[in-house]
Amino acid sequence: MAEVINNINFEDGSQSINLQEDPNRKIRWNPNDIGFVDRFLEFQNWVTNDFRPRIAQKVTINPSGDSEDPFAGYERGSINAFGEELCAALDKCFGTPVSEAAFAGMNPLSPTPNGNFLFMNFINALTPVIEKSVKNFDDARKKYTNAAKVRRADHPALKK
Repeated sequence: MAEVINNINFEDGSQSINLQEDPNRKIRWNPNDIGFVDRFLEFQNWVTNDFRPRIAQKVTINPSGDSEDPFAGYERGSINAFGEELCAALDKCFGTPVSEAAFAGMNPLSPTPNGNFLFMNFINALTPVIEKSVKNFDDARKKYTNAAKVRRADHPALKK
């Protein structure tokens, strides 16, 4: 009877990082994925130009302070809807359920002690890591491309 192989390993360039030093909260991305940079930039653009302005209009924690209800001004259910929309966009960007690891079941619109939404703290911490991994990939790609050009130039069949 033939042996069944249940696992293969190969280099695909994926990067992973633990969140909050918890090995159970890990996210993965692949800077080699030619669509990843576009999806990440599109996600950042969407957050800045679409999502944040809509939140500012709909979700305000008692800005005037004139009500006993700290949730005055909330459109009931909008917090969960906005949170779900954000998680779906983030997961689409990465191609995996990154939001589960990132927010650990919390609504990404939860306020944090520094005054930011949870998702903004996550994006602000993650962006430099993503940018570095993409730069490292780009540097390696240039090195490989330049080496290939040299090999081609030295190949006798390709000389003029």
